[in-house]
Amino acid sequence: GIHFNRLSGALGEGSLSLHGSIGIKDGINGDIGLTWDGPSNDMNLFAVLPKVIGETLGAIELSGGNSKLPDGRLVMEGESWDALTISFIGDVFLSNVCLDVGIPLKDITGYTQIYSEYDGSLSELNIKLDVDEMLALGRPIHDFEGEFIFDNQENNIIFEQLRGVSSHGAVTVEGWLSTSKSKEYEVTVLVDGVDIGSKRSDDALATLQGTLSGWITIAGERSTSENRVGAGYLQITNGELEVDPLSSTAVSLLNLALPGASTIEGADIELHINGSRMSLDNIRLTSNEDHVSDLEFTGDGHMNIDSLELHARLHPRVGMPILRELTGAINDRLYAIDVTGELLNPKVSVVPLPFLSPRDN
Repeated sequence: GIHFNRLSGALGEGSLSLHGSIGIKDGINGDIGLTWDGPSNDMNLFAVLPKVIGETLGAIELSGGNSKLPDGRLVMEGESWDALTISFIGDVFLSNVCLDVGIPLKDITGYTQIYSEYDGSLSELNIKLDVDEMLALGRPIHDFEGEFIFDNQENNIIFEQLRGVSSHGAVTVEGWLSTSKSKEYEVTVLVDGVDIGSKRSDDALATLQGTLSGWITIAGERSTSENRVGAGYLQITNGELEVDPLSSTAVSLLNLALPGASTIEGADIELHINGSRMSLDNIRLTSNEDHVSDLEFTGDGHMNIDSLELHARLHPRVGMPILRELTGAINDRLYAIDVTGELLNPKVSVVPLPFLSPRDN
């Protein structure tokens, strides 16, 4: 037989060790332990596995940080080298790793449990994710769990109920990734009761607080953003729009055009994604006072999907529908509201005379 007596050395940018044996009497019977420690994107970790297993695991596209496999196990059985069933099981510990599932999951610290089986083709691949903490949608997510399951009929990796906790709410990711060269994907992000808190700064004349719920669906190819499409609906509840009391300009403008701004407690937002650009449609603010007329914000903007950075300029409308456009045309020359920054950490700015400060495209 073939014996590996703690064979170890450098492989790629990491280190690999093997210990075990392969018996060749009365067929092939092997049981090999292996360890690995190196960069998460170094595919040499899977060098001892059948090529299709390594390529499929590589389709998940880990990057950054470090991965460590302390107790991997490779088992092979068969009548000959040409008729083998090979299984691999092991826990891969991740530290500050990024994972691309159509949206970026960053700074992952935790581990994955991997089980795969090959019998001439990849017949089974199951990856259980158990993450202590990471960043998603610009917010820290804790206790994130879920599974990646290989669909050998469609050659897709399906992720089911990837769910974690953020502040007082939850974030769930569902969808699939293709293991083919096209790198197609479709992902849906569900947000339920996640705190939204706009950043305070010298040039942010207003802040928005509240909780965010809703969904965003994105589809495309991970290798390019040109054919990315998506849609979504977001709702802010238990909110508060607070104008900086030291900013006489912001207070005067909002009191003039939006007398109910101080009572705003939420918003409904529809969005559409085309490439790297997101458009905002049918934005409606809600008030906690019955006598305040509906407030509508119209405008557009774009969002970088990778960083979730928003750049939007909104124009308020107030009053009876027949009068909104008449008064809106005047208000548009007086001021606008810019929303910039991360999706869940936006900066809200009141912009006097917006025609003097065009928005970045």
